[in-house]
Amino acid sequence: MKVFDFSIFSKKLKNFDPYLIIIFIFIVLYIFFFTSFSFMQYFSFNPGNELCVLHRHIFLMSQGRIFNGILEYEKGFGAAHFYMVFWVLLPAYFVFPNPLTLLFLQTSFLAIGAIPIYLLARDKLNSKLAGIILAVCYLLYPALQNINLFEFHAVALAVPFLLWSFYFMEKNDMKKSLVFIVLSMMCKETVALAVILMGFYALIKNKNEKLGMTIIFLGSFWAFFSLFVMFPYTYDGRPYFNAWAWRWGHIGETAPDVAVNFIKDPIYPLAYDLPAKVEYLIALFSPLGFLSLLSPGTMLIVIHELILHLSSGKYPMYYLNHYTAVLIPFIFISAILGIRFIQSKIRIKPIFYLILFFILVTSIISNLSFSKEPITSYGERLNQIINFEISDHDMLLLKIIDTIPKNSTLAVDVRLCPQSSNIKKVYFLHDYVENSEGMYKNVTVDFILFDNTKKSFDTEVEDRLSEILSKEFVIYNNTDEIFLYKHV
Repeated sequence: MKVFDFSIFSKKLKNFDPYLIIIFIFIVLYIFFFTSFSFMQYFSFNPGNELCVLHRHIFLMSQGRIFNGILEYEKGFGAAHFYMVFWVLLPAYFVFPNPLTLLFLQTSFLAIGAIPIYLLARDKLNSKLAGIILAVCYLLYPALQNINLFEFHAVALAVPFLLWSFYFMEKNDMKKSLVFIVLSMMCKETVALAVILMGFYALIKNKNEKLGMTIIFLGSFWAFFSLFVMFPYTYDGRPYFNAWAWRWGHIGETAPDVAVNFIKDPIYPLAYDLPAKVEYLIALFSPLGFLSLLSPGTMLIVIHELILHLSSGKYPMYYLNHYTAVLIPFIFISAILGIRFIQSKIRIKPIFYLILFFILVTSIISNLSFSKEPITSYGERLNQIINFEISDHDMLLLKIIDTIPKNSTLAVDVRLCPQSSNIKKVYFLHDYVENSEGMYKNVTVDFILFDNTKKSFDTEVEDRLSEILSKEFVIYNNTDEIFLYKHV
């Protein structure tokens, strides 16, 4: 009697693609370097309010406070967005409840996206070399690296999930495709619209009615549930769509106003800050030699994202950051299909290899031009704060934060929040000061912390803070312009 059927194992080993080992090596190298870069940014106190907010939420979930506040005044699965993916990350927090955990996980998830890129390119182009080159181009992609170095954003995890969902959709593997579709939508409610369009793609292009209709239903349900069930609960009647005024205030104050005015005159919002938007498009498409444009049908899945970015009047919307997360998978998928289109028209092998060499060169040049990693200057040109050096002042800040009792309440400058976010209760200092006569009128914190060398609040907040400190607090620690006050 057989104790173990080795034939199953030997069959899987026989079908294993040895070239995946090369991909794994590149993935490990990427994880090593970009985890190191992310950690250096963390310990050098680069701005990180989003990292603080999302770490705080998962940290509270790990403590059993699932529906409690992120920073003691929001509630729900992410407050500003619907982040059910927190449940996927939660097990890691039972072992390592630290913001660094999120930075490592984000890097790892993004890096793993190289595997479906390799598999898609290998299968669609019938070339393992093409798979390796496209996977390397993916890891060199400036938008991907900039997401990685811009705090932590849950939507970043949608990049590999969308890639896997499309890969299995092309394989007509319904179960696996739907698993990754759901995981993608769990990263942010706005992913649902891209999912709906993926469903139409499966329906029209792949002629898979069952899978297409199922994806459309799931995307529609998720969008409805997020907008009309979760957000009313999360926001307690406060307007969610005030984000429209911030991003598209130059064409309207509400979502309907923006839509109507854009239809009436699409040229004005698209031409607003045109040079920066042209650079944005170049940064998105030039790494792959603009080959994504040869597969417009696939790019239509995320055309709404491009329109939203390019019609905005706020620079962060058309800059290489987390807003590009939903675009990245389909820019690469479209490029792969674009190369296949050329293959079908020009059946000359040297031309194919020339194209692969071309996109490898354009990827390297674009990486040096647009990535925020330490060896490039893109962030400096755009006045983005990038710091990979940990100073003695930074180390002193960490030591002072460690002196704050974990069971206390703290109002902290937003720049120092991620490193302080394991304190029992945490408030953004500017919010606490600005609302000291409002929502926080009856709230008294035990400690107030800020770094006088790099303050994140304006003079009005500073004046009000001085008044509060003079009445209710004494200096607990004042070293090298780092001020820690204790309530008396």
